[in-house]
Amino acid sequence: MSDADERALIRRYRTARRDPQLAVLEGFHALKHALRFGAEVLEAVAADPEQLRALATELAPDLGSSLAERTAPATPEIVAELGPQAPRTGVVAIARRPEVDLGSVLAGQQHEPLVLLEDPRTMGNMGACVRVAAAVNAAGVLTTGPNDPWHPDALRGAAGLHFALPVAAVGGELPASDRPLVAIDPGGDDLRPAELPPRAILAFGTERYGLSAALLERADARLGIPMRAGVSSLNLATAVVWIWILITIIADLFRDHTLSGWAKAAWVLFLVFLPFLTALIYLIARGSGMRDRSIKAQAEAKQHFDSYVREQAHSSPADELHKLNDLKEKGAISSEEFDKAKAKLLA
Repeated sequence: MSDADERALIRRYRTARRDPQLAVLEGFHALKHALRFGAEVLEAVAADPEQLRALATELAPDLGSSLAERTAPATPEIVAELGPQAPRTGVVAIARRPEVDLGSVLAGQQHEPLVLLEDPRTMGNMGACVRVAAAVNAAGVLTTGPNDPWHPDALRGAAGLHFALPVAAVGGELPASDRPLVAIDPGGDDLRPAELPPRAILAFGTERYGLSAALLERADARLGIPMRAGVSSLNLATAVVWIWILITIIADLFRDHTLSGWAKAAWVLFLVFLPFLTALIYLIARGSGMRDRSIKAQAEAKQHFDSYVREQAHSSPADELHKLNDLKEKGAISSEEFDKAKAKLLA
């Protein structure tokens, strides 16, 4: 690479950090997740192509050799110039941000909650929240305030998992929708995960100031995380993690058809009155089976959708739209999958 090429490369990456249409991915895991979830990667560089190839073989065999093949070599000194802090793996890339239709996200019918971060201040916390939300298949992450949820520091904190679910800034107040708005507020009623409504928007405020009075006024419910006396608040990312642990446990309970109704009721009862201890015991006692049950549920949802696709050729467009809408309402397909399949039907 000539000196002119190196200068042009540095300019492109510095410009991309300020471009609202682009995302700068710092580190191997960010690039891996972006590719795995269908990102349009425009270019990538690596300080050590052999190390990248070894990492791809060990940690991303599903991507084959494509990850290494699309990455150009660059000296460690040049990679260090592409951002404030060079990633330990020496890999940096530029990808195009996916378009997020806020109306479609709010109208989505999947039962999993949507996360709203009101005026988040710390990029790392924002990224950690995205990472947790992606891991538990949340409906999306929305933010208010001036900070960009796609900032490179937030992307680093999320390990590139922004591409796994809708992530967007709402650009002001949250638009009205038919989703119930649940404010996570220390002054609210004790959180009862079994009582959370489906499709809820879970709104989290900052650690110091909490949620704004305007958002609390709009909320359909105000729920607080039960905490030991003397503990005033939780870090934003910690609060999101804790809420989702409870939601995941409740979902796993009702997903497990081998448990009796009495056993499920007992677990829910203990989660209500001893949430921290019960969650810890549940994860220790039943954690090994949670992943298997989740994979099975996802496979069943995919099977329903595949069955719909196979039947599509033998029905009228009106029948197919009706079946497609039923799948969306049952949560078997996401709003994005519904829109894509609908567009194919009407094409």
